[in-house]
Formats: sequence, structure tokens, C-alpha cells
Amino acid sequence: MIKESGVCIPIDKSELINLICYPSTDRKCFEDRSRKLAEHGVKCIVSEGRRNIGNVKVLGKGHSAVVVKIMHRRYGEVALKLRRSDSKRGDLALECKLMISAVPIAPVPLVCSDDFIVMEFVDGTHLEESIRGIISCRDAVLLVAKVLAAAFWLDTVGIEHKELSIADKHVMLTKDGRVKIIDYESASHHSRPCNLCSLFSWLIVRRRVLRRFCRVGDDFIQELIRLVREYKLSTTIEERRELLVALVKKLCKLIVHHNP
Repeated sequence: MIKESGVCIPIDKSELINLICYPSTDRKCFEDRSRKLAEHGVKCIVSEGRRNIGNVKVLGKGHSAVVVKIMHRRYGEVALKLRRSDSKRGDLALECKLMISAVPIAPVPLVCSDDFIVMEFVDGTHLEESIRGIISCRDAVLLVAKVLAAAFWLDTVGIEHKELSIADKHVMLTKDGRVKIIDYESASHHSRPCNLCSLFSWLIVRRRVLRRFCRVGDDFIQELIRLVREYKLSTTIEERRELLVALVKKLCKLIVHHNP
């Protein structure tokens, strides 16, 4: 039977054997990881999320890791990323370093280990859900501007996320309106990344957010695309910042137009 949402299962309980070293159920791996997690302050795993492993609900399950909600002795309610036992990645060290560089856009890493990362729990909605909540052009413009600003931050610190072409899985908005870009397992350092380009393409070209909610035409979209192309080719942070400002100013004019 699937555990009800909110049930907190002590880290040493054998019913977690399907989860702690997923997909392996090796007893030694389970005992070793459980011990290390307890030593690093993990009290219990909270059954919460849209997916299941065994009888426990989880926040996410990917090709190389599983993410769950936990209770931590020092940090309280946080998230835990567990490296899968069949992962091709040897450890989570690089991912943790990249997350530290990407704060505050990334969830804050609190404890890092080869096999797990304890991090800030992002309490909010995924980007696709936020789009479904748009009711006006103003909402659309503010959402696009905030997401592009978050992408700009990653670009300035030299991190290429690499998976923002599927932004609905990797961009979240917290309940207080902050943008969080999650999941850095494929990310890397890059001298001139363009995360902004990827998110612009997803929001404006693929999801057609401005066409749907602000009823803009091809000329307006092409002008934005021109600015993004200049951004991609620019070589300094200052140039990119100026182009982002120009892009946001154009977006803000839509609010004025729709609210005379």
C-alpha cells in the first residue's frame, strides 16, 4: 500500500530498501547509505510527490538520481537527491559545486556527498503549471521577464544547464514568486552559455506565451528574436545585460498597450 502524503519514514526502516539504493535492493548498500544519511542529519523520508518507488511517494525519478522530501535534524523540511545505484555518474560532486555557484537561482545545497545532496526544498509549481495560471498579458510579461532574468544569472556565472529545452521539468516558481532552476546533473561550466536563449525559445516560440496572452504579431516576435540572437553572439556580461534590459523594456510596453 502506498504511504499517505506526509508520512515520515525513519531512515533505517527496511521498507525503504527499494528507495535508498534504487534500483538496487542490496542490503549492504541500503545499510551503508542509511548510516551515512543519518550521520549527516537525515531523520526520515517524507512520502510526498507524484511518482512512487515501492510504497513511497517521491518528488522525482530520473535516469541518474531520485529526489525525495525529508526531515533533517538541523534544516527541517528539505529535499534529498540520491544517486541511483545504476547511474553512469561516479558521484554528485560536480553537480553540487555547480549548484553552489548558481545560488540563488538553484536550490541551496546544504550537505554534499558522493551519493547524495541535501538541498533546499522548492515549494512551488513547475513552469507549465504557472503558464496555465496566466489570465492577462501583464501576467505573461512578468512571468517571461522573471524567467529570462533567472536564465541571465546562470549565464553570468558561466553555467550551461543543457536541459532547458524541456523547461517545464526544470523551472519552478516558488509560492512567493521566485524563479528556481533545478536539476544540474547534465550542467557544466561554459565560457559563454546561453540559457536565456533556451528559455526564450521554449516560452516564446514553442509555448507561444506572448502570442496567446498578448496577441502580438510576427513583427514583434521577430524583433525579440533579433535581440536574443545579439545576446547569444555578445562577448561580455555588460553587453548581455544591456540586451536583456532592452528585451524587458519591449516586453513592458505590452503591458502599457494592454492597460491604457
